[in-house]
Amino acid sequence: MKGENYYLLLVMKSGEKYRVYRRPITLRMMDERTTQYANKDELVRTIIANTGVSIDPKDVADVEIIMQPNKKEEAYKNEKGPLYKKDIGVLDEESVAARFELLALDEHFVRKFAKKYKGVRNLSSLAREIEGAIIAKESYIDPLMCLTEKVFSTYKGCRNTYLTMRAYQQEQELRQRRKALKKAKEFEETDATFITKEEMEEMRLQYLSEHERELLDIDDFEGREELSPFDAHKSK
Repeated sequence: MKGENYYLLLVMKSGEKYRVYRRPITLRMMDERTTQYANKDELVRTIIANTGVSIDPKDVADVEIIMQPNKKEEAYKNEKGPLYKKDIGVLDEESVAARFELLALDEHFVRKFAKKYKGVRNLSSLAREIEGAIIAKESYIDPLMCLTEKVFSTYKGCRNTYLTMRAYQQEQELRQRRKALKKAKEFEETDATFITKEEMEEMRLQYLSEHERELLDIDDFEGREELSPFDAHKSK
């Protein structure tokens, strides 16, 4: 099958590497297998159980995906991954493309996306055209469509786009979290002499329910049920 160039490796703390599959498989087949597991530990333990090798899971430092070269003079290359259950959406290429269409309106994301292809032969000219259009505040849609058509023509391209979107989303979430923490610190440093304890508590609950809801429990809203985001209070 075309694209069967990938191996899964167990990397030991000693530096030794063990190949999991006897023959290479496609990158999609690799993701179809690894996204069945919640994390590296579950994957490693399953591999050991299925193969019967005498390896202690605690001695496994990492799991890697490598791509074998197409030519003898080329070296093996590491591929990003493995991907686990939380990233199973990577297999739905239509969904990945739909998410990309939404992010295509975000210039900051598009610049990050295009930058990844500036050094890729046959794609660098489109990537530079996109970057130039954004800098000049002109429409970048046409070159972006041409670039994405080429990128999404392969599963690897779709996968790389998924990973780029995931990284961008994580960056945005981290930025929002830092912003929220900064506001919280500024609030704590504000002179609250004329604010009652009851008002302070209400403001604290409102802030946490909007930005740090995971720190709250339903009991925190006893006596202030109207502020509660929990359904148990709302149903009363």
